[in-house]
Amino acid sequence: MNTFNTDNKFDKLLKLIVFLFGIILLLSGIFLSFQNKTASASITYGTAILCFIFSFLTSFSRFEGFGIKAELLDMKIKEADEIINKLQIASLPMADAYSAQTDQLFRRILTTRSALL
Repeated sequence: MNTFNTDNKFDKLLKLIVFLFGIILLLSGIFLSFQNKTASASITYGTAILCFIFSFLTSFSRFEGFGIKAELLDMKIKEADEIINKLQIASLPMADAYSAQTDQLFRRILTTRSALL
C-alpha cells in the first residue's frame, strides 16, 4: 500500500512539472509573438496546449482531437476494483455461513450413516 502512495505522489509531481512547463511555453510563445516570430510562436503555443492536455488528461474520460481518439478506462477499472473488493468483503460472512451449514449437514449424514451400520 505504501508503493501506491508514492506512485500517486510521483504522478502528482509529474503533472505539476508538465503544467509548469506548459506555462513556461505559453509565456515563451507570447514573447516570440512580440518578436514577430509567428512560426516559432505557433509551434510553442501548440506545445503548450499539448502540455496542458497531458497535465489534465486524467480528468477527461474521453479525448478526441487532431484525428486522435482516446478513452481512459482507468477510472472505470478503479471503480470495478472497488466494487469487487466490496463484494468479496460482503461474501465472506455468507461463505462462512454456508460452510457451517455444509459442515452440519455432513455431520448429520455421517452420524445417521454410522447409526444405521
